[in-house]
Amino acid sequence: MDEASVKADFAKQVVEVVKLRDFMVEQRHSHHVPDNIVEEIEKARQVAMLGTTPSAEERAALARAYRDLMLVPNISFSYNGIPPKEFWDCKSSWRWSMLWLSAVPALCLLVYVNRFLIACTGHWLFPGQGIGCIDNWTFHWHLPIMYAATSASLIWTLYVFTGVVTDRKLGQLIGTCYVFTLVSLTLSVAPFLFPSQLISNPGAEIALLKGCATGSDANIATQVKCAEPPTVLLAQWVVNIGGLATEYKAAPQATFDPTSDPAAPHHGPVELYAISGGLVVPLYVIVLALIGSAVSMTRRVPEYQRSAMSVTDSMSNSEAREKLVFQIMQVVSAPLIAVTAFAIVKPASLTEAVVVGFGSGFASEPILLMIRSLVAKISPTQSDGVVAVKITPALSTPKPGGPIAFTAKVTGSPTNAVTWQIDPVDAETCGTINSAGLYTAPDVVVAAHEITVTAISATDRNKSGTAVIKLLPPTADAVSAPPAIEVATPPVQVPMKPGQTQRFTAPGVPAATVTWTLDPAEPASGTLSDGNYTAPAAVPPNATVQVIANVDGQSVGSATVKIAS
Repeated sequence: MDEASVKADFAKQVVEVVKLRDFMVEQRHSHHVPDNIVEEIEKARQVAMLGTTPSAEERAALARAYRDLMLVPNISFSYNGIPPKEFWDCKSSWRWSMLWLSAVPALCLLVYVNRFLIACTGHWLFPGQGIGCIDNWTFHWHLPIMYAATSASLIWTLYVFTGVVTDRKLGQLIGTCYVFTLVSLTLSVAPFLFPSQLISNPGAEIALLKGCATGSDANIATQVKCAEPPTVLLAQWVVNIGGLATEYKAAPQATFDPTSDPAAPHHGPVELYAISGGLVVPLYVIVLALIGSAVSMTRRVPEYQRSAMSVTDSMSNSEAREKLVFQIMQVVSAPLIAVTAFAIVKPASLTEAVVVGFGSGFASEPILLMIRSLVAKISPTQSDGVVAVKITPALSTPKPGGPIAFTAKVTGSPTNAVTWQIDPVDAETCGTINSAGLYTAPDVVVAAHEITVTAISATDRNKSGTAVIKLLPPTADAVSAPPAIEVATPPVQVPMKPGQTQRFTAPGVPAATVTWTLDPAEPASGTLSDGNYTAPAAVPPNATVQVIANVDGQSVGSATVKIAS
């Protein structure tokens, strides 16, 4: 690659990483970005602005900064590209998906279902044509609108529940939760508000009807039983699940027409159904369950929003989205829990039925939590359900400026993801650790002190593991014989000077079984014997040498030695 290509490629990478940094600052994620990453980005930006050819070290520093920026805790990038685009961005695929999958089919459906209307309007423009068809006008506006609203809602829900959980998207997600609850309540009370507009199919397996349950079965709840002798005064909106609905024959003197005088009887036909078999539940029980679950949601959602937006709180936006999804699920499951509770309790009075409905809504969240905990206990990947974190190496003594690659093993959890922290947090005197567990000691150690490395489980943030780092000031012996460095996967980054020596070891593997190799395997790469590496007297052409540990022909770890004069 020539010099001009190196400059252009470096400048392009700088633009991408600056875009990502600006996006994180705009979305108020900047408090998660370590200062050393910001400094590396600014250094690379200055090199690109001056137009000088970046060195290998500067290109590697920019690549590390980009990688570490992607791995910043509480940030996850997927689906939307980097940096991700907003829903209404002109280049966003989500907006075009809503246009082509919702708006266009809805317009086509509108034309199709109203084709007779369009044909008949010709008599306004062309007298003598279309006359006589005005009586056939039928404007089926609800079908395309229902399709457009449903498909657009599904696309929007897919957008807010996938990809990067920025602060802006978290706010949109919270609004979606409230709208979902409002729409659910509106649809559930629609039969009470617009009874004449209801289109019901009594032959469906699950149907919303106006009627009652008939039969001598003692398991039928009193609240839905038909009166003896038959009367429509007890008829109500009910949900029929698996029952057989037939026309209800009521006594004429007991019928009631809501459009007439309440005191005057009506003898006309009334669309009522007698339901035999199956499960019959009053609609008001399901409505009350939805109201109870909605009240529970409105209590939880602001708490999650406050925790996710707080800098000091440990809850990430991804965790907040997971909890919000759970809140939507408890609203969806509330009617199912209410139906089950009604079938079990079989309330004999209106008070008992109201308590069952409203109580089911409030109890939907703890019931789902109980089910999830039971599933977690019997899951084979969870064993006893106790989360534990172990860090290796447990004790290390790096040289000034040297790296230590820590690994964490999480048991009792389906994921091995952890968040790395060091205490105290001071880059100048205690060093830094990135999201992958790679610790870098400070360049200058004035006095001996200890640092605690902590790995916090992503599954249970109350569970963590610790390791100890001992920082010692350099001595004459330490300079001549630096401590051994363990190879790892991915490779450990080790800076060295020409002619310097360093011992490498393979963790957990007997020294006698390890075969050490250099890449490239040439005299200019230095010498390596039994893990003891001596850098060449002059900087090699590519300035880096790979030290690889093999056991039975398979690599068990490596280290990338960067040689600089």
